[in-house]
Amino acid sequence: MKSTSKQAEKILYILYSFCAIASIISMVSLIVPWQHWAFTLAVSSPSVENCECILNGVATFSTFMGGNVRACHFGAYGLLPCIVFSTIMASYHGYRSCISRTLSPPRTVTLQRVYRGSRGQRVTMSKESENFSYVLDKTNLDDQIFNVAPKQRYLFGHWMSMSIATLFLCVLSFCHTVVITDGYFKTCSQYRNNLGKLLHSTGEEIKVIRNRLSCGAIFDYMDYIQPDANNWRRGESINTGLALQLSITTSSINFFLLIIICLINFYMKWKKFY
Repeated sequence: MKSTSKQAEKILYILYSFCAIASIISMVSLIVPWQHWAFTLAVSSPSVENCECILNGVATFSTFMGGNVRACHFGAYGLLPCIVFSTIMASYHGYRSCISRTLSPPRTVTLQRVYRGSRGQRVTMSKESENFSYVLDKTNLDDQIFNVAPKQRYLFGHWMSMSIATLFLCVLSFCHTVVITDGYFKTCSQYRNNLGKLLHSTGEEIKVIRNRLSCGAIFDYMDYIQPDANNWRRGESINTGLALQLSITTSSINFFLLIIICLINFYMKWKKFY
């Protein structure tokens, strides 16, 4: 059980570290395109307020506007609990599994029991009830010899509580993945319909745009030809499609890693009883 617990903590240290990294990448990958397009997509509309989000974009008759900013708020900050929890647990398990608690190497010493008032180098605290203490004596070989071993850590025992905590984070991560994935494809679908108007396409060109172009290609068109409603020059073009795909991918990775962590904690709790 002891060796299994140590191995589990090493694995959890690695998994928690990757969870924190994946969550940070997912958040940053969404914040960058969101802030890049915020002013351009923030078109005033009586039906939609705060429509500056790159997710859930809507194509109107005359322009293209973003979705409700709440989706981007959740996508940008929804994984903060995962980052905080994963960072804390990665530090904790990493410290326990990678940093030895050995205070001194194992050694053999001779201990002699003496009464109070005897001179010598004290090794342990005196026992008040028995009125004696231990002193170090390397010359008297008739006394008892002890092997002094290094201190050992207690085994980690909060497996069930960690299983419950990671289960809640799994639900949060799943919701985060669903929200940004759904928003990505809705923006792609809406801009696909808007692209034909911008290109003045007809006939077979419309069929190609609607049936053959991937969402990555649709967002590439958006990066280069989307009119700037606020006459604000954005500078170099951003790769919106790649950034959003990276955000979705890393959020999904974080979700599956949390599932594995939850199963490991549950397995260790089960093994503790059986």
